[in-house]
Amino acid sequence: MQLMLHLLPVVLTTFYNHVIDALCESANTYVPKHKKNYYKFWWGQELDLLKEQAMASCRAWKSDGKPRRGPIHLQYRQNKLLYKKALEISSSVKLYPILMIYIMLYYANQVKIFGNVGIRNLKINQLILYRWMVSLTVA
Repeated sequence: MQLMLHLLPVVLTTFYNHVIDALCESANTYVPKHKKNYYKFWWGQELDLLKEQAMASCRAWKSDGKPRRGPIHLQYRQNKLLYKKALEISSSVKLYPILMIYIMLYYANQVKIFGNVGIRNLKINQLILYRWMVSLTVA
């Protein structure tokens, strides 16, 4: 019995190390690793500038006691609105081509063609989608 109690810390440490090794290996295998701002590929210098302006005007508005009227309030609201609009436009417009590719791939696998009627309509729809995607990327 005394021998068993003496080995207990060694057994627990070994078991703990095996569990930690398994967790680390699982994390390295299955958890994706991306650099910072990987998912915000649409972010640019213009958004950085607008965010800084919005934050500066917000700090000035707060330090002035959060007035509901006046030039400080007007500047704060204007900068905040500009930043939000630019963020909305930048994040959505650059995602349209990617979304359209996924939609086209999805429908290409879903379309059931009966005779020659479906083939002609499918080609017309693909042409329309392609022209629309090109117009988004050029603009």
